[in-house]
Amino acid sequence: QHFEPRKNTVYARFLFWQRNQAKQEPCEKWITDLKSKANECEFGAEKDNMLRDKIVFGVQDQRVKERACCGSRTSR
Repeated sequence: QHFEPRKNTVYARFLFWQRNQAKQEPCEKWITDLKSKANECEFGAEKDNMLRDKIVFGVQDQRVKERACCGSRTSR
């Protein structure tokens, strides 16, 4: 009999939040890996927000950080 392994959502989220961009790692490669990890986290409707937040906190390129951070500002 075959059993499907149980998902460990807490561990999947740990891996997602720990994944920062390496110094010489291309941004596209890092974001692709983040998206793959996010799929295992069961973020539901908040997945895009979680990805955006992780990019802001984990990206090496200051310009990308500012675009991700400031591009989603709402007017006050």
